[in-house]
Amino acid sequence: MTWTLVTGGTGDIGTELVKDLLLHGEKVRVLSRDQSRQAELRDWLETRDCPDRWRLFIGDVRDPDRLKRAFEGVKTVYHLAAMKHVDSCEYNPEETVKTNVLGTANVIGACLACGVERMVFSSSDKAASPDNLMGGTKYVAEKLVVDAASHSKCQFNVARFGNVLGSRGSVLPRWRGQLQEQGYMAVTDPLMTRYVMDVKGAVRLLRSAVEEPSGVIVLAKMPVVRLADLASVFASAWERSHQLEAGSTKQVIAGARPGETISELLFTAQEALRTRHNSGFYYILPAMAFTSGLNHARIKSLPLVEGPRDSDNETPMTRDALRDWLMSRSLI
Repeated sequence: MTWTLVTGGTGDIGTELVKDLLLHGEKVRVLSRDQSRQAELRDWLETRDCPDRWRLFIGDVRDPDRLKRAFEGVKTVYHLAAMKHVDSCEYNPEETVKTNVLGTANVIGACLACGVERMVFSSSDKAASPDNLMGGTKYVAEKLVVDAASHSKCQFNVARFGNVLGSRGSVLPRWRGQLQEQGYMAVTDPLMTRYVMDVKGAVRLLRSAVEEPSGVIVLAKMPVVRLADLASVFASAWERSHQLEAGSTKQVIAGARPGETISELLFTAQEALRTRHNSGFYYILPAMAFTSGLNHARIKSLPLVEGPRDSDNETPMTRDALRDWLMSRSLI
């Protein structure tokens, strides 16, 4: 049995992925620089009956030598380590480039040096038409990954996420903390629309992407929410759970934070020309001529999409549908 390694494996998505991999009998290594989150994950792992199937590494994707040590004997890599918060990236551009771009290049190099067979990079819909630094670095990193697919026996793929509701730093836990500590919730812009998924959906996307032919960007088909609706549904759920009067939750319009956009693209009009789809996923084929030899016949047999996907041009979930969606995922 060979090893699977998850960079950033102590984040919310990484932790859920690690648990899923172990559930399916895989041997898993975790590489992250967060000692506290590693301690939390270790506490959970030690309650499982699989002591010989996991290993935790302290390390940083900025360190090529540490990556090569961690990647020895690894056959599959899920690369999740990144700076993901839009405003933090705006205020720390050099650090963002070091982690998201140079770190991804280091992961690719370690895969090639250590004989890794498959690597999946976790990207973002903000990479489609980047208006902020986080999206820009993810865009460049996607290019590095797809390029690597063209000249290597290792299979390189991209999983492009939407907004993962419920993950650390996302809007739901932020609102919960604000209401507990300050008595109000800050809504950036009620008109904002976003493609959304939950943590388990993000794991399903990663597990699907790793099975696809090399060089493909894979996206889940996701619902759209309007921020005003999300805030209203969350506030109502908060009031019910705390036995408060309906409509008593205070909402403050805070305005967009640095780098935030009103809507999001899943893929652009140019990408749509080479994007195929089925009932659950979109598949963006690589544009470069030197990737034409990759085996994409199955994906090419799927229908083309009919243009780009922009959250502002799609019908958002109704508040009732959104409430059901959130409740079914234990998010409210």
